[in-house]
Amino acid sequence: MQQLHLVGVTTDNGHLIFSTRKGAKSGGFLVPLDEQLVQTLGDALERRKDAGDDVDVPEILASEPPAPRPERPQSLLTPREIQARLRAGRTVAQVAREAAVGEDWIGRFAAPVLAEQRRIVDAVLDRVYDKPRRGPSAEPLRLAVRWNLADRGIRLTDDEYSDRWSAFNVTASRWGLVFEFVSRKRVHRAEWEIELTDGVLLARNRLASDLGYVEPGRRRRPVLTPAPGAAPAPAGEPDGAAPARATRTRRATTKRPAGAKKAAPAKKTAAKNAGPTKKATTKKATTKKATTKK
Repeated sequence: MQQLHLVGVTTDNGHLIFSTRKGAKSGGFLVPLDEQLVQTLGDALERRKDAGDDVDVPEILASEPPAPRPERPQSLLTPREIQARLRAGRTVAQVAREAAVGEDWIGRFAAPVLAEQRRIVDAVLDRVYDKPRRGPSAEPLRLAVRWNLADRGIRLTDDEYSDRWSAFNVTASRWGLVFEFVSRKRVHRAEWEIELTDGVLLARNRLASDLGYVEPGRRRRPVLTPAPGAAPAPAGEPDGAAPARATRTRRATTKRPAGAKKAAPAKKTAAKNAGPTKKATTKKATTKKATTKK
């Protein structure tokens, strides 16, 4: 059974948002916040209290009236305008400055937008990028970018890789997809665009075209993720591959005693010893020939 973690509540206070990742700021699961859910939670807490568990009953389930809400800040933007700017790709901090309110206030309206953007990202990552004059990639976008990052020596954990993806709305049915990473102390941004009606995925810059394509028949490179707290691999070295370093082997030498003569090589000594023998043999053969002639 899969475990879900609470992210927040929708802007209309009608649903709870859950995610499969603990501490996530967006999620793809919605649960209606109705009377049945509230009653079920109340019964579960009461049973835990009867069992001796030290449980704090939330205000929504308590019998006492809830505390009065804090005064609403004077935002320069309506909730609909706030969500429209978030869907267009602006950050919570940027919208907060534009609305002249705190980021906590903007965050109340950000949860459903972030959940929508996460669903778009997950759907697009399963698409295959068709590179002009090269054809379709051998792998979907999710794996293609991971492999090409490994070739560039960029190592990311699964959570880091997932957090670097984001989406923004261009038109009603057109969305942009962004992947950002740091290499050589520079932030690099790859952008794609997809039309949801036909599912065609296009690259908006050259980096996106390079990262999104894997040559058919290319051998898969193992993608290794760094251990928690480990230093990242130097940029430019392939992931999981150590650079080859040449090593020098010194020739073993034997120190001669002072005054000792250098020994002649074995081959030269043998040739020198064999020289007189061969000459003597030749001279003997000549003498024998002369005697025979006489």
